[in-house]
Amino acid sequence: AGAGQRAREKAEEMMAHAKESAAAVSPEGTEAAAGMIAVPSEGSSGLITASQVGMSFGKRDAADFALWKASKPGEPWWDSPWGRGRPGWHIECSSMVQSLLGQRIDIHGGGVDLMFPHHENEIAQCEASCGCDTTHRSFSNFWMHNGFVNVDSEKMSKSLGNFFTIKEVLQSYHSLALRWFLIGTHYRSAINYTQRALEESSERAYYLYQTIADVRKELTKAPEASNSFASDNGIGGKAQEQALQEGKTISQAVAHALADDLNTPLAIGAISQPLKVLNDLLHTRKGRKAKDRFVRMSSILTALESSLDCLGMPVDNPDSILSEMRSLALARAGMNEEELKKVLGQRIEARKNKNFELSDGIRNNLAAHGIMLMDGVADEPQWKPAMRELGS
Repeated sequence: AGAGQRAREKAEEMMAHAKESAAAVSPEGTEAAAGMIAVPSEGSSGLITASQVGMSFGKRDAADFALWKASKPGEPWWDSPWGRGRPGWHIECSSMVQSLLGQRIDIHGGGVDLMFPHHENEIAQCEASCGCDTTHRSFSNFWMHNGFVNVDSEKMSKSLGNFFTIKEVLQSYHSLALRWFLIGTHYRSAINYTQRALEESSERAYYLYQTIADVRKELTKAPEASNSFASDNGIGGKAQEQALQEGKTISQAVAHALADDLNTPLAIGAISQPLKVLNDLLHTRKGRKAKDRFVRMSSILTALESSLDCLGMPVDNPDSILSEMRSLALARAGMNEEELKKVLGQRIEARKNKNFELSDGIRNNLAAHGIMLMDGVADEPQWKPAMRELGS
């Protein structure tokens, strides 16, 4: 549990919760059958789906489930009113939740495979013990069930040999690239992990933070225009008002998406066009000549940073994040800074000697390994991470 508790440490409390739940649905007491307490379905919350459960020994109804189980050889056990045994699977979770968080909680999560029977049984026993079902209040206000992780369209599992940890992924990719990949799929849907998808997310995350860094730098050239919508700065009040509304519209779209069952893909979609607008204002001839350029950039940037904060994408130090992403890109390419400088020096020499075949070959080889050169860029660095060719 989040409080650092282990299930074994709460066994006595689980036993007490089992008594409360059983007594609530069967006040005259419950029967022990093969070391199992069965809860009558007519006394439960009605959320147990009887048709999905076959009858088994000790059950009086198909919807019954165990609160306490008789111990088997080699299993841990505790003395109880029903003999030596251990807590049932469902009572472990609900007992620890109520013990550490209270009888009612805001959010309960878990995989889609736990909806039945685990979570339905949790609801039944918790609402029975706390009386929530009779007061028209629920045990949990929201239930959030996440989809499975697939790897190349196959379910991730150790038996298939396609199992890996987040720690292993972060050895090659930035945590924010991984986060961007994850929030690109709705949490209730299955997410398909592929190397290409993570490469795409890494490239997109770099583009995102590079845009923020570039806009911040550009806004320093016109501090009054970027910091005050009330100042004239050569444009009319209507244009300023439109720029401010543009930012509000972005923030509202992201907020509405997240309010819709945490629809992160929709939220990401809401900031895609603003990112393009910012880059147009930064780099295109038309954008750079626009009179309302600075106030639009300021308004959009404010909305963008606020939205990214809601998505768990920090924006306090984009330059540091970009540097970390470049370091990881070099590691994926099997290079370090000094080795890259040496290769870039060879390319410069080749271009001086008009050996364009060698120059292009160096450029293409680096691109295949995820290092995209940016010719004509005066400032360092003169490259950026890009998608690698698979197998590179």
